[in-house]
Amino acid sequence: MRTPTHPGTHSFTQPDNQPASQPISRPFPVRNRGLFSIEEQEVENMREEEEEVEEEEEKEEAAEEEDEEN
Repeated sequence: MRTPTHPGTHSFTQPDNQPASQPISRPFPVRNRGLFSIEEQEVENMREEEEEVEEEEEKEEAAEEEDEEN
């Protein structure tokens, strides 16, 4: 590890085998992308559930109309 040139100052240290221009880790974009995809999946699941409920309601209404006709 490189040490700061002036002791007591808060300077960023890099491993010797890694260039300073390359970030060590980038957790936030990856994490945000993961959360975003989870959110998208939840929204998609909710849409599918709503569609299923609507289909069931339509079937029930059709069955009630047939009962009324008979």
